[in-house]
Amino acid sequence: MFGIIPFAFSGYMVSFPLFAARQFGWAERDLGIYFTVVGVVAASVQGYFFGPLVRRTGDRTLAIAGTLGMGIVISAVPFLHTVVALYAWVVILAFANSIAQPSLSGIIATLAGPNEQGAMLGAAQVAAALPDP
Repeated sequence: MFGIIPFAFSGYMVSFPLFAARQFGWAERDLGIYFTVVGVVAASVQGYFFGPLVRRTGDRTLAIAGTLGMGIVISAVPFLHTVVALYAWVVILAFANSIAQPSLSGIIATLAGPNEQGAMLGAAQVAAALPDP
């Protein structure tokens, strides 16, 4: 999962500008605003909302929900025809990505033995970095 999720998210972020330019005539300013929304949502979720969510539902539930949420949003984007819909969906995408990644780290830390956590988390980060463009 540490290889698949970053690959999907990176692929979306790389191909999205081409889609937005063709579909909506977006240029650099529009993309900057869009990616700022992604960053603000991600920072908010990971900085504030993730702790209470993981205590309430657990890492496994958040990892599953985040992965499914990303898959649904990325699959739906080509069918969106308004900017409002696009922004609504990207909030869901950023939220889903921001709960999936830390949840997977939590799962790895929980399953690895105390002497293996660093090595396992490091290996997961290597897997996450491999698909980056």
